[in-house]
Amino acid sequence: MAETYFISYTGRDEEWAKWIAGVLEERGQTVLIQAWDIRAGDNFVSKMNEFVKKCDVCIPVLSQAYLESEFCEEEWTNIYAMAVKGKNKRMIPVRITDVIPDGLFHATVYVDLFHAINAHDEKTAEQLLVEGVSVEKSLRQKPAFPTASAIPRAMFPGTLPSNNLPERNPHFSGREGPLNEIHTQFQSGGAGCIKQTITGLGGVGKTQTATEYAWRFISEYKDAVWLVNAETEIAAFNDCLSFAKAAGLIPENMDETQELTPKQLASYLKSWFASHNSWLFIFDNVENNKVIAPYISGVQTGHLLITTRNRELKQGKSVDIELFTPDEAMQFMRDRLCENINLIDSEPVLTSLVERMNCFPLALEQAGAYIESTNRSCSDYLALLDKRGKLKTLAARQSSPTNYHLAVTETLSLSFDKLGESARQLFNLCTYMSPDEIPLAFFWRQLERLPKPLQEDFGDDFEQDEIIAELLNYSLVKRDGDYLSMHRLIQEIGRDQINDSELDWLGICADAMIEDLREIANYSNYAQREQFARIAGHGAAIAEHAGERYRNDADEADRTVWLYHFIGVGSEALARYDQALMWYQKALMIREETLGKEHLSTAATYNIIAYVCTYQGDYPKALEWNQKALAIHEKVLGREHLTTAATYNDVALVYSHLGDYPRALEWGRKAIEIKEKELGTEHLSTAASYNDVALVCGSQGDYPRALEWFLKASAVFEKELGMEHPYTATTYNNIAYVCSHQGDYTEALEWGLKALAIREKVLGAEHPDTATTYNNIAFIYSHQGNYDQALEWHWKALAIREKVLGKEHRDIAVTYSDVAFIYDSQGDYPKALEWYEKSYRILLYELGNFHPNTKTVKRDMEAAYRSANLDEPFEIWLEKKYGFIAVL
Repeated sequence: MAETYFISYTGRDEEWAKWIAGVLEERGQTVLIQAWDIRAGDNFVSKMNEFVKKCDVCIPVLSQAYLESEFCEEEWTNIYAMAVKGKNKRMIPVRITDVIPDGLFHATVYVDLFHAINAHDEKTAEQLLVEGVSVEKSLRQKPAFPTASAIPRAMFPGTLPSNNLPERNPHFSGREGPLNEIHTQFQSGGAGCIKQTITGLGGVGKTQTATEYAWRFISEYKDAVWLVNAETEIAAFNDCLSFAKAAGLIPENMDETQELTPKQLASYLKSWFASHNSWLFIFDNVENNKVIAPYISGVQTGHLLITTRNRELKQGKSVDIELFTPDEAMQFMRDRLCENINLIDSEPVLTSLVERMNCFPLALEQAGAYIESTNRSCSDYLALLDKRGKLKTLAARQSSPTNYHLAVTETLSLSFDKLGESARQLFNLCTYMSPDEIPLAFFWRQLERLPKPLQEDFGDDFEQDEIIAELLNYSLVKRDGDYLSMHRLIQEIGRDQINDSELDWLGICADAMIEDLREIANYSNYAQREQFARIAGHGAAIAEHAGERYRNDADEADRTVWLYHFIGVGSEALARYDQALMWYQKALMIREETLGKEHLSTAATYNIIAYVCTYQGDYPKALEWNQKALAIHEKVLGREHLTTAATYNDVALVYSHLGDYPRALEWGRKAIEIKEKELGTEHLSTAASYNDVALVCGSQGDYPRALEWFLKASAVFEKELGMEHPYTATTYNNIAYVCSHQGDYTEALEWGLKALAIREKVLGAEHPDTATTYNNIAFIYSHQGNYDQALEWHWKALAIREKVLGKEHRDIAVTYSDVAFIYDSQGDYPKALEWYEKSYRILLYELGNFHPNTKTVKRDMEAAYRSANLDEPFEIWLEKKYGFIAVL
């Protein structure tokens, strides 16, 4: 006989409530449940009252959270009162956690699913539920069997939330106090985003504790659990990007995901955080809160767990991780050597070893790895330490961070002695890289620059595995596929031990990194940008070490400058302009210190910084840097040198962006005079300046003069490069642009199609420059009022750009704006607004609200909004969508 069941539950147990509802509905029963039967706009109190009246059976989903909920108590007490009055109501509690019911529930027989859940046995749990409520097919979809409650145990694949956790540490022990403290705080922290920070010395086990917490309580997070290496901006960006990919946050068909700026990525994450509340993010090894601020500021949901050595960086409640207690240390060693327990001679010997290691977790791990790998007993290990004579009785000394460092140094020195030469060389190189995700591919690509015998051995797959196995056996590294990781304290100690080596290991690393970055420096495709994203953090780590060691050495300082430079180039290619500026300015600091402020190399760096400022739209700052470079060029090279002329050209470009066209022309002509004198009127560099001056004239509206300069440039390119060169096609494109603005559409179309023929033949139909020509042809049709034709060409350009550049690239924003203009011209203001908004969103997050391009699109978007006669004021609508910064 079919009955109506009301599922009473607390929000934390929603997945279990839906699973119970699904089981009952599959058997033809009617179920009333908040998750499925109350929708937006419903009166919650009225609907719950309706459920209570309609149901034949109430099923309270029993957990500690349920028993503590005042709202749930009102639901079941109303059912109980109606049952007492003889209104044919029954109550069948279903226990899902190890909770002991009290009060009225204590006297009520309940269906006990806890043990089946704990065993992760869905079949048994379903059978117990069916038999318990006496029901004998599917109206709504039953969810997957929810994961078990927060009991530490192995989970079946496919039942965990989205996560990137490393393999659970089988040797983890102790830390019960901090783990319980963290869990209690998260569970009782109330509404909003709950933040906690784990603090402690390096090597004390902060990351291990955070990871163990994640594994132990992973079943409480149905949305995601994600570990982010937050030691550097690059590392944090990459790990957050990997989450964005896994969560499907990257726009559809966007292949060029590495083109995302940190601001854009942060906006995607914050949107996801706002729509999910059951997640845990661990930001590991935070050294500067600025690294994580873009991703967590203003977040109102979920749990954030931060680990840091700096107590001043804490966010939320702080949990300090101290040394192991003696009992914890003893238990750790027993667990570590559980498969070779005979190597523990006796409890007194183990006690002596633990005291010798000062109860320091990392030192104990290294000691355990050595004992296990060499099959020596604990007493043998102590004897070896005594023989070394480096640290006699650590336990007798006063505790201090120095002692912890020495404890690890002592254990590592024994492990180093056991390594083969190639393994030791690989270890030495890894100590200068970022500690996480060290790519083996880097060493393979730079094989010729590695020292021997590592160079010979690493080139053989079998020998390579043997080398890495040595490091793994002594817990010097961890391996995850094609990547290694190394503890920071082990790196530090390793660097200390090789400082006096005959080989300059840092120099080897730096040279290899420079070549690796140099080889991908043009960043013309996604694979190159992706390669940079993988290696950039390691380049940054090597660069920081080089900056400290080589700063006062003029010869070696040049090596550091190149490292900074190439990391800046890569950051710029990925549109991370703030990072690019940081690295270029680091390079500049060394240039100024070692070469002086009037050296040509210093001036070159000024020029590069000016270029980035131009990209950011900070034209006054760009002009300032260009003028500093110009002062050096004029003084050192003279006012008629070609390098000086190139800077005149740069200054002209900035003035053009500022809208000061007379000055732009003045500086452009100065460049042309020098080039015509030094190179002649038919040199390619001279023609390039003709083209630049023509662009200024076009921006000024002086189209006849612009056409004159473009034709001069075109004649040179045709003669020197031929009729089918991309540069020639560019001038044809520009001529088409001018003819169109002059109203000569037939001529404009002719030039545009000539440019297109070259680009399709030489560059291909899917090259970004070909897309630019499609766009220009669209402009011609648009100026003619042929909007359908214009849209057709815009769609062709858009298809190429979205495929090659991705939907978030700044060039895509231009095409979106062009499409919006067509709809605007047709009077289709809602459609125009839609496309303006697409363009504005990209420019806002990539270039900022104050960039001229962003302001232009914002102005056009506002006009379309007002033309659409929408009720809400534009500023309010804009702030709701993009935040306060957008209305400034």
